[in-house]
Amino acid sequence: MKIVIIEDEARAAGQLQRLLKACDFEHELLAVIDSVEDAVRWFQENATPDLVFMDIQLADGLSFEIFQNIDIGSPIIFTTAFDKYAIQAFKVNSVDYLLKPIQEDDLKRALDKFKKSNKSNSVDPSVLKQLLNSFQITPKRESILVKEGSGFLQVKVSELLYCYSEESVTFGVTSANVSSSMKRLTNCLNLWIRTDSSK
Repeated sequence: MKIVIIEDEARAAGQLQRLLKACDFEHELLAVIDSVEDAVRWFQENATPDLVFMDIQLADGLSFEIFQNIDIGSPIIFTTAFDKYAIQAFKVNSVDYLLKPIQEDDLKRALDKFKKSNKSNSVDPSVLKQLLNSFQITPKRESILVKEGSGFLQVKVSELLYCYSEESVTFGVTSANVSSSMKRLTNCLNLWIRTDSSK
């Protein structure tokens, strides 16, 4: 689970990380960002994370200004010392609204809500496999090379379940959820799908 923390107080960011660990929430922290300007730049230059923890009052303004400059597709858990922004927070893709100081039980409930929401929007791989098996697919190559972190990974085309694109980044999904760019997929995969017209 890849997350981003948008928080201008180092102490609060550190406390949140400790609470996440106490909640046994498995995650990879991609960045801790302390301003509207840096947040806009980060989301412009990076792939969408799975979850964002967002303070409202940042070093250079309110975090709602981020949404005026860029579309954030990630679910967001707001963390703030003020309750007056709750209605405004839920006008964007908010999962929950936690008041500081954040309590472990409140964070657990927010994470549970996020997990349930995330699960309801996920695609069952078995359903996709069944759908793909109803087609006759002839791949141009048996495997492709995809980028994973700082290295590369060879993936069999037969293991590729589906592809989707988010903010100019295309992901090829297998059981291991490996990703690749749309250009690489376009160049490497030349699929001819033939269906039985008698069905």
